[in-house]
Amino acid sequence: MDAATETQNQILQMTQFILNEAKDKAEEISAKALQEFSVEKLKVVNSGKDKIRQEYDRKAKQIETQNAIARSTAINRSRLEKIKARQ
Repeated sequence: MDAATETQNQILQMTQFILNEAKDKAEEISAKALQEFSVEKLKVVNSGKDKIRQEYDRKAKQIETQNAIARSTAINRSRLEKIKARQ
């Protein structure tokens, strides 16, 4: 009986060891997945920010160009009016 009890205890200890190792490995995998997710999320967020900045810069330049054209058109219109007034 003593040998059977010792064998059962060894089996129980081995089972607990295997379960603990599995839990530890699962925690490692979970932590690594969370870390990879955070890194990937940061990349996506930064990429999105860059796209927004580029779009903002493009629109700002477009507005600047439109303002320059409007200013030039107004100056030319004024010049033409002065020329017509002289004639």
